[in-house]
Amino acid sequence: RKYDYSRSGNPTRDLLGDALADLEGGAGGVVAATGLGAITIAVHALLSPGGTVLLPHDCYGGTWRLFDSLGAKEHFTVISVDFTDEEAVAAALTAQRAWAALPADERAELLRRVADELARRRGELLTVMSYEAGKTVAEADPEISEAIDFARYYAQSALDLHDDEATFAPHRLVVVTPPWNFPVAIPLGGVLAALAAGAAVIIKPAPQVIRCGTAAIDALHAAGVPAGLVQLINADEADAGRRLVTHPDADAVVLTGASETAALFRGWRPDLDLLAETS
Repeated sequence: RKYDYSRSGNPTRDLLGDALADLEGGAGGVVAATGLGAITIAVHALLSPGGTVLLPHDCYGGTWRLFDSLGAKEHFTVISVDFTDEEAVAAALTAQRAWAALPADERAELLRRVADELARRRGELLTVMSYEAGKTVAEADPEISEAIDFARYYAQSALDLHDDEATFAPHRLVVVTPPWNFPVAIPLGGVLAALAAGAAVIIKPAPQVIRCGTAAIDALHAAGVPAGLVQLINADEADAGRRLVTHPDADAVVLTGASETAALFRGWRPDLDLLAETS
């Protein structure tokens, strides 16, 4: 059985629970694709009779290096798994057609609901940001406020794009690749800007703050943003990340990061519409 951790959702609550249940039932092989999930499953698998763990070679290589250093390498089989999920891209493009066809005031109203949902989840976001990103309350709280402001700002921007005398043609699919150090405001800024313009979004959070990204996207879905319209993909920053950035159906990439990363992306795909804030 394959456990796909590359899609949006809560792996520790859902997929990880399924995997552990299978292991307790005597299943021998598991595919794990998140650092914590891989470690947790691996420990249970090694405690199970004949347990074997299949680790994708291109996702969270640190997990593989950990078990190699512990001398447990013989218990693992490294396989190649393509985490550029074609089904995710297809779902995004399908959802985008319906989203772009909505009147601007309906898109704006949903983004205002996102702002309200983020405000309701302030405590949850604070907890995740403190635990995973090491943010103090004084650092995390204003960042959440910034994300709420982004939602309200881009709700108004959706209305401003409407023009009875011109037809606006949005991108179909935007890939958002945010940094680790502002794990909620910057990712949501890119996502909400794309939504305001009528695009679908696939976001690849920095691997160091995957839980922060998941909590932020969960808030959007709870507010009513369709699951196919905004999807979180848990990919590494090597081969899998490159496949996502260079996917032919990705019309634009929003990057916040180093200028070297922007140059790397442009080298991968010279015609890339790259919207980058770099340092």
